[in-house]
Amino acid sequence: MNKKMQIGDTVKVIKKNLMSYENVGVIVDFPEQYPKCAIIQFDNRNNKGEKTLYVKKENLERTSKIMDVVIGNYRVALVKFIRGNIKEEYAFDLTRKKYAFALFDNNVSVDDYVLCDTVRGYGVAKVVEIQSQFDYTGVAVTKEIVCKVDMKQYEMRKYNRQREEKLKRQMEEKLKRQMEEIVASNQNLIWYRTIAESNPEMKAMLEELESLE
Repeated sequence: MNKKMQIGDTVKVIKKNLMSYENVGVIVDFPEQYPKCAIIQFDNRNNKGEKTLYVKKENLERTSKIMDVVIGNYRVALVKFIRGNIKEEYAFDLTRKKYAFALFDNNVSVDDYVLCDTVRGYGVAKVVEIQSQFDYTGVAVTKEIVCKVDMKQYEMRKYNRQREEKLKRQMEEKLKRQMEEIVASNQNLIWYRTIAESNPEMKAMLEELESLE
């Protein structure tokens, strides 16, 4: 399929570890100095306004058309998807890459969790930035946010369970150390009293110690 690619073809980046993964653009040239690559024209692929990129042909897949952009009166929400690994402060671990979605709900703010309609199905993400359509200069917005997700109670329950287990372990360790100290102290006291029976000096010190206690 890559051998048949021509200037003007619409292609999608299929290499997962590339920053341009799943971006859709048009082939505008095949550079002579890099025969394995194609120059792709993207629709403002990042906030820097860069529109062209050299991509290896093996990392491209021809597609029938550029995905339809979302139309309407919306803001653009930049989100990071959650991995689901809860941290000590009960905040979800986030992926590094930002993704842009159309946001129609004015009640959604930065730091809220949202359900997103993605190319691979629904996914939960955290809103890290919100821009107006006028200020946004990234890739074309082709997907939207479905709704706000209230994760606070769920996060707190998971945190409480982890905190409970941690406190129990700490208390058990402290109890164990305390019991060891008590046993050691009582054993010493037994020896003190045994020696005091035949040692007047030890007996006097033991009596003084007990009076102080």
